[in-house]
Amino acid sequence: MKEGPNMEKLNFIFRTIKQKPLRFLLTALQISLGVLAATLIFNIYFGFNKLTQRSAQSLGKELLKVEIYSEFVYDNGVGRSMGNHFLSAESMQELIENSPEIISATPINSSFTMLVVDNMLYRAMGTYEAGAAFGKTIPLDFIVGSFYTETEEDECKTVISENMALSLFGTTDVLGKTIGDKPFKEAPTTFYLITGVFKKPPLVINTMIGNMHMIYTPKYPSSNRFINFIVRTTPEGQQKAIEDLKDLIFKECGPEAIADIKNASESLNEIRQFTDIFLKILGVLAFFAVVVSSIGILSIMLVNILERTREIGIRRSLGTSQRAVFFQILIESMVLSLGGGILGVILAFIITCLFNVSNIFALFNEIFALPNLGFNIEAVLVSLALSCVVGGLFGIYPAYQAAKLPPVEALQE
Repeated sequence: MKEGPNMEKLNFIFRTIKQKPLRFLLTALQISLGVLAATLIFNIYFGFNKLTQRSAQSLGKELLKVEIYSEFVYDNGVGRSMGNHFLSAESMQELIENSPEIISATPINSSFTMLVVDNMLYRAMGTYEAGAAFGKTIPLDFIVGSFYTETEEDECKTVISENMALSLFGTTDVLGKTIGDKPFKEAPTTFYLITGVFKKPPLVINTMIGNMHMIYTPKYPSSNRFINFIVRTTPEGQQKAIEDLKDLIFKECGPEAIADIKNASESLNEIRQFTDIFLKILGVLAFFAVVVSSIGILSIMLVNILERTREIGIRRSLGTSQRAVFFQILIESMVLSLGGGILGVILAFIITCLFNVSNIFALFNEIFALPNLGFNIEAVLVSLALSCVVGGLFGIYPAYQAAKLPPVEALQE
């Protein structure tokens, strides 16, 4: 059975590679380094987008972040003042009881405190003073134990993150142990009983609240003031809940109070704006990495043409057209580039399995410490397509040089 022209071209390419295997292997390795970088970057991009979409779908229409503030004018512009206006716990509870769209609400009172464990003093961040409503409003996934209840709010109870448990105790089996808390070094220590250890919250929670490592029962009545708070609503009733909140804030705080209300999807979009800029910069760098690594195709194909000048002359004298020679060399460069691209994708897959490359975002803020995003087929397809396109572009000039060789002069070489 006679082979088609395309299969004949491929067979000819593979025979050429067999003649100089080391040269082609080194060129493919060079290309693979650029494709490796591109695949890792594209994998982070597609994986992060999928992660934010899942987060927005699960909690985007259930959580609202509310900030009550007033504005003041100073020499350089307009500023925000928080603390002068707030909702009381009683008025918020009345709203929850009268509004079926609102499930629960909790103030967000972050604090910078010092922790005492085994007579060792630690500076802690991501600590929050909150009642049991925090556990009803913010969905936390517990490894062991559970959130403290309303009946335990008058006691010194706390829940801590998995990271804090491992850092302070070396294990997550810490139920029944205590953590000391003091606002400053010389202050007396208050000990809190640990009732649960929770996993790292979803990205949408971190973007709305910030890092969470410890939530403990409130010590002061002011902790129940609703200035900066989270509201959990029914998915279908979120818009009605926003209107009810604005009406209550206007009624309780007056017209000078401003309510900034955002849902989880809007908070995620703000994060996306930052990460998209960062990933686009990395994408440009990845493109140039593939381009630089593919320069070897240009040089190797020019060398091949010089070595095969007589062969090209023979083929031309036997009736092969300039177009056929052109596409023969162009396909060779694309096959070489594709081989390097496949090798680069394999290396990227191995690195992704061994390391959590997406943690590059954690360099900017701990809330961006993402789980392993896996390996996305979209990143593979884009990287391979990019390597083929770049390989084709760098193969055009050598292909043109080969096609324009006069048969008589080529045979004399």
